[in-house]
Amino acid sequence: MSKNYTNFNLIDVFPTSIGQSEIYDLEYLNILKNTIIKEYRDDKDYKVDSALGETFDFWQRNPILHEIPIFSKLINFINENISKYMDSLGYIYDGFYMTQCWANVYKKGMAIHEHNHPNNFLSWVFFISGQDAPLVFTQQTLSTIRPAVKFDCSGNAQRIAWKPKAGLLIIWPSYLIHRSLPNKSDELRITISGNIMLEGRIGTEENLDFVKLKTEKYKLIDYELKHLK
Repeated sequence: MSKNYTNFNLIDVFPTSIGQSEIYDLEYLNILKNTIIKEYRDDKDYKVDSALGETFDFWQRNPILHEIPIFSKLINFINENISKYMDSLGYIYDGFYMTQCWANVYKKGMAIHEHNHPNNFLSWVFFISGQDAPLVFTQQTLSTIRPAVKFDCSGNAQRIAWKPKAGLLIIWPSYLIHRSLPNKSDELRITISGNIMLEGRIGTEENLDFVKLKTEKYKLIDYELKHLK
């Protein structure tokens, strides 16, 4: 009997691209770690917010680390990989800039709830220490009907966990929902996070989606300039 039909093929459409890269400079990683830990321990104003509870009340630094010289090597690494991410996806853009960049410190048992980063194009996290609390991305359109699965794959996944590693950088679209699982280690989980926005001309006049964004740099009013030294 002749075969008059083709083989079945499964094609993934509209995938979400997540980028990653690594820094192997352990000496520099330790400098960043010690810098953040010192400020964390010197922060006399930090206290647990009873509304959040101890699980989600981790420490965060004011988000202008990208303006502090000791972090410049990391920021250059981030920007280089943001360019690679954009170019790998074929985007046409005039430029981009870092809107915010901040440090996070989680003690044992601490985590961060599900969230995304509005008013930005890309977001990223850089892991410095603490490898027992995965970063978890959540599917944007969760199906209301979910059969049991024989195996895990990108097509049936509801959530995907990324295992942390010192020196690892992860980049993703800012709309993507994510969270971190509780830190199971006695070691502090230290990360640096940031957001990226496009600048200049975006889109095309032919497609009626053209816009030109102006960049306006800001300073946090309550930020003490002594930290920028």
